[in-house]
Amino acid sequence: MIIEKKVWPEYFQKILEGTKKFELRLADFECNEGDILSLKEWDLSTKSFTGREIEKKVTYVAKTK
Repeated sequence: MIIEKKVWPEYFQKILEGTKKFELRLADFECNEGDILSLKEWDLSTKSFTGREIEKKVTYVAKTK
């Protein structure tokens, strides 16, 4: 499954560079190992997408209460 999510520019750049290798999110959507995250850069000032996006495969899902 492909899951689209917004990512702020500062985090998007770190993901692109390879220095940010994991993502922590609230469990407000279903996500499983093997899914693809389509991460789209979101500009907070214009409240719109910048056009940059990257896809990453989910390799691990941790759940907590």
